[in-house]
Amino acid sequence: MQKRMTSHKQAQRMTPDDVAEYLLSIQTKKAIKKKTDFFYLNSIVTAKQLLTFLIILLIIGLISFVLWRIYQSLSVVFIPSLIIILFFVLKWLGKRHLWTGFHNKTLWDILKDFSIPIILAVAAISVTTAQNEIQAFQVKVQEEQVQNEILQDFKNSINDLILHEGLLQANERARHSALNITLLTLRLLDKTHHEEYKGQVVLFLYESKLIYKEAPIISLREADLSRADLANAKLERADLSGANLSEANLTSALLSTADLSGANLTKANLNHAELLHVNLNYTKCEGTNMQYARLTDVSASYSNFSHTTLTDADLRNAQFFSTIFTGAMVQRALLSQSVLTSTKLQGVDLEGAILTRADLSYADLTKANLKDTDLRKANLDSATLQQANLTGANIQQANLFHTDLSIEQLNQTDTLRDSICGFTHPHSTHKPPLEQTTCPVFP
Repeated sequence: MQKRMTSHKQAQRMTPDDVAEYLLSIQTKKAIKKKTDFFYLNSIVTAKQLLTFLIILLIIGLISFVLWRIYQSLSVVFIPSLIIILFFVLKWLGKRHLWTGFHNKTLWDILKDFSIPIILAVAAISVTTAQNEIQAFQVKVQEEQVQNEILQDFKNSINDLILHEGLLQANERARHSALNITLLTLRLLDKTHHEEYKGQVVLFLYESKLIYKEAPIISLREADLSRADLANAKLERADLSGANLSEANLTSALLSTADLSGANLTKANLNHAELLHVNLNYTKCEGTNMQYARLTDVSASYSNFSHTTLTDADLRNAQFFSTIFTGAMVQRALLSQSVLTSTKLQGVDLEGAILTRADLSYADLTKANLKDTDLRKANLDSATLQQANLTGANIQQANLFHTDLSIEQLNQTDTLRDSICGFTHPHSTHKPPLEQTTCPVFP
């Protein structure tokens, strides 16, 4: 009773401004409480909402899977799925964020006004994308059908010449017809931009025993086999001399004892290929990838291997007389007992290569990287070694007679024991001997 009287007295003493301020504070507190309760209630995700969300995701997943199975295209699946997910996300956001800057309109109200034109626009884009991809797929199928028809016609024609025209008996007329058919087929494959199918032409001729090097019935010297796909192909003893195999894929191909003399292998890929006892004389191998290739006992004289990758390749007992290797990558390659007489090895990276007993006489190794190479018992007679890096090189018992090594280069290695030396370098203070002597070690 006393408190009520006190409150009544205080109320009588309050001015109109005080009353207004008091009422405003009460309304503010109620508004804050109401807003807090609203966000609290709306932030609780019920079990039903979670179940609904999972069902929606399941439906989206099923629709995406069906679209992918039909069109085999991720974009056709991705766009509709993204639209559905975005639809529900915006709807969820629109119900919770009431103020948007528009009078008495939620985000969801605004989205509803623009939803139909947006959905129509996105649907049109999706349909157009799907149609374009379907058309591209149909074109690809048609092109493959054309290629298959070209190849089948080629095979039928060659088989007919074998069975009825005595092609395997080297009938001159049949041979001429077979060559024309082969060259025509290769040109057709070129025009349709499906050069990789050329590999099937070569393999068919090989399997028909028409391009064996012992008695080739068809010559591929004029054949354009550029960009042919011959990966893992078995072409041992094949006659591919003079053929254009530039940019061809010969990865892991078996080419042992084949004849590739005069062929163009520019930028071809022969990674891990088998080329034992292959004839590579007068061959163009510029920029060719021969990493890990086996080239044991090959004959590759007067060829061009400039800028070729021969890293970790096996080149033992190979013959490279007057061959060009300018700028080639030959790290860790095996070149034991190989002949590299008069070769051009300017700027070649031979780091870690094995060159034991190799013949490098008269070779030009200007600016070559011979770091950590094994040159034991190698013949470097009259070789040019200006500015070559011999750091860590092992040249024990090597023949360095008439080389132009400087004192600085000799001091890069401490393995000169029993090597034969005879210096002609203009800046060397060591006078060239009249006869071969063992190499001195300069302090």
